[in-house]
Amino acid sequence: MAGSDISGADFLAMLKSDPVIRDAMEEGQVAHRVAYLVREMREAAGLAQSELAEKVGWPKARLVKIENASTPSRVSYAALNRITEACGFRMPANVAELPRLSDPKRS
Repeated sequence: MAGSDISGADFLAMLKSDPVIRDAMEEGQVAHRVAYLVREMREAAGLAQSELAEKVGWPKARLVKIENASTPSRVSYAALNRITEACGFRMPANVAELPRLSDPKRS
């Protein structure tokens, strides 16, 4: 039973040591972050999925896939920009417009 004695943290570390699995995990995290961002922008704009899809000229199914993270990392910058503008927001045009979370020298 030695194989079953591995902790969750050790198992996760083992998975992350495999580059293929690590990349897939990171891609899934990005997809969920994008999904959350798109849903938050749409809701802040007071739009239903069908309304936002119409504003950007897409089938509703495409937007649903993005919001459900069914299309991992397959959302282009141009597509995200269209969604952002349709919701009344603006993508940052340069690094100076990005909010800094922490001092990179301290990390």
